[in-house]
Order: sequence, then structure tokens, then C-alpha cells
Amino acid sequence: MGEWATARRLLLAAVLAFGCGTTDLARVEPPSLPREAETTTPSGIRIVAVRTGWVGIKEPHWRYEPPALLVLPRLVLSRRWHPWLPNISYAIARDGRSLLVDTGADPAIESDDYMRCDPANRFFYRHEMRFRADPEDTIDRRLPELGVRAATLETIVITHFHGDHPGRLAAFPPTRVVTGPGNWPEHVGSVPRTMPPGFAPEIATFPDGPFGVFERSQRLLDGDDVRLVPLPGHTPGHVGVLVRDGARYWLVAGDATFTEEEARSGHVCGLSQDVELAGRTQDRIRRQLDEYDTVLLPAHDPAVFRRLRTTAQEDS
Repeated sequence: MGEWATARRLLLAAVLAFGCGTTDLARVEPPSLPREAETTTPSGIRIVAVRTGWVGIKEPHWRYEPPALLVLPRLVLSRRWHPWLPNISYAIARDGRSLLVDTGADPAIESDDYMRCDPANRFFYRHEMRFRADPEDTIDRRLPELGVRAATLETIVITHFHGDHPGRLAAFPPTRVVTGPGNWPEHVGSVPRTMPPGFAPEIATFPDGPFGVFERSQRLLDGDDVRLVPLPGHTPGHVGVLVRDGARYWLVAGDATFTEEEARSGHVCGLSQDVELAGRTQDRIRRQLDEYDTVLLPAHDPAVFRRLRTTAQEDS
């Protein structure tokens, strides 16, 4: 945390000296992508990717470049924005039971008032990121359209608490929420003040042994084939969900990697809280891809819609 404190001071100095980054991204339309894609595995596990909005980040946010102390100043000073990325939540259903991985951003994230009680994060989310979050695309609106009934939803997994991942938790008040140790009550960039009053997630303990290349896991949906796995580094307690059916796996990876290409190249997100740990997680993801037939499903990868449809065709 010492490096982050120093980097924050450098960030403030850079802002005062040079002002906030400017961008034309707000005038660029996001690409044409499906609103959802899904597959049903041979044994009947349904996996649905749901596009709930769009996220804009700068290139230094996209990919880490050393040294760590210069990441935030470089980000603030950068005028180079990465193209729009989809914000994707995932529903996983089996035998009349379902879980949700991340709830996406609340449409209020686009407003000037969002996080007014948290000035530091408000500054970052307003000036160093861009969002498109249409109320018609929120996960709570989309799930019924996709045939996932609220009565079947028994668990929500929050991969981490950056603002584009837990934003619609208030729409699911009675549902169990699980996250990783180190994510709650706070990590760098988390938005706990936007959570519902009295909110307290269940903290995973990963008691259920190896699964794929992961040494620890935690069963979900009361079975052996859907499990929570640790993917730390981007945040201390970042988690994902690994699904197995026969010889094939599907890894819902949150922001542990942005794309399959980034995972295979070993690059980590520029705003990883622990760069070395994030690199080890990338190595583990790459091992999962290399050692097992695995479909990688990150939270911001446009290719997941094609991947899910391809596996649906292969399994049909």
C-alpha cells in the first residue's frame, strides 16, 4: 500500500500541474455487439453472457507498464483512450437454480452526483473512465427477458467492487452475495458507499479442494461442476467462476484478464493493485487454457459472444 499512497500523491500533483485528461471517446459510438449470447452444456448447464453497458478506459489502464509509481500519473496525463469495451455479467443455471456473476454498472454512474460522498473515487470515475449504462440494459431488466427468474437466483458472485461490477446489487435484496477475502469492506477503487444499507457479503473460504488448475475452490449451486475460484491481483480478493462439463471448462474471469490475447501474452491490467500477483494469476489462467479445453469469459472481452455461440454449435 506504500507504493499506492505515493502514487496517489504523484497523481494529485499531476492533476494540479496539467489538468484532467481530455477525450473524444464520448462522441464515439460503441461497436455493434450482441446484447447476449449463451450456451447449454451437454449435461444441461446454461451459461449466458449479458451485455449490460459499455466501459471506456485509457490505454495505461488497459495494460500495465512499469514502474508502478508512474501508473496513475501516466494515466491522468494520457490522452489515448482504448476503444469502448462491453460490460458483461454472466448467469449460470442448472436444475432450476441459478447464480449471477457481477451485476454491472448502475446507470447513475454516468451522473455528476454518483459517489458524491466519496470525492476521490468520484473524481477518478468521472475523469479517467467513461460509461454507457442504459436503464433498459441493466441486469435486473435483462434476466427476465432471458428466462432467468428471480425465484431461481440463489447466489450473486461479485468478482470485485470496482463500480462497473456491483452496481445493481440493490435490485436483488434477498439474494446471497459472495466475494473473495480481501475485497470487502474495501480495496483500491472499490465503491462501498454505493452499496445498499447494511450490505455485508459472504467471504469465500475455498474449502473444496482442487478444480482445474486451481488448488482451492468453493462449490456453488450445490454441485461439483460449478465452483468459485481465486483470481487475485487486480484486487486482493478478486474471484471468478469455473464451470466443468465433461472435458470442457468455462472460466468466468471478471477483470483478472481483459481478453484471451492478454492472458496468453502475460500482460496485466494497468490498474492491478498487486502487479506481481496479477501476473501469477495470468499465468494460472494461461495454464488453464493450455492444459484443459477451456472457454475464457472475461467481463470486458467482445469475443465472448462469439466464443459462447461457437461452443453452443459444437455441443448441439
